[in-house]
Amino acid sequence: MLDGSLNIKNNFGILEPQEKEFFDKADIDIALIPCVAFNSKLYRVGMGGGFYDQTFSKKASIKLVGLAYSFQMEDGSFEEEHDIQMDFIITQKEILTN
Repeated sequence: MLDGSLNIKNNFGILEPQEKEFFDKADIDIALIPCVAFNSKLYRVGMGGGFYDQTFSKKASIKLVGLAYSFQMEDGSFEEEHDIQMDFIITQKEILTN
């Protein structure tokens, strides 16, 4: 567990680690990823920083699971070349899969 002194508050007042790489991605089996919006092709929109896309662009065997409410689903195709596709999107009503 990270020491509290190694964390800083982000713009939302949430503590985040200062170090960029504090884990080995090879040790991750599943990643739960928040969605601002998503589409039927299982692409998501986040907060615009591209953090998850960059982190998991070479995801290997990591299962990517987007978390959202069903009302956040959009009909359009908004994905861009650098966006990564989720393996699943879980809402309060259903589980969508590729």
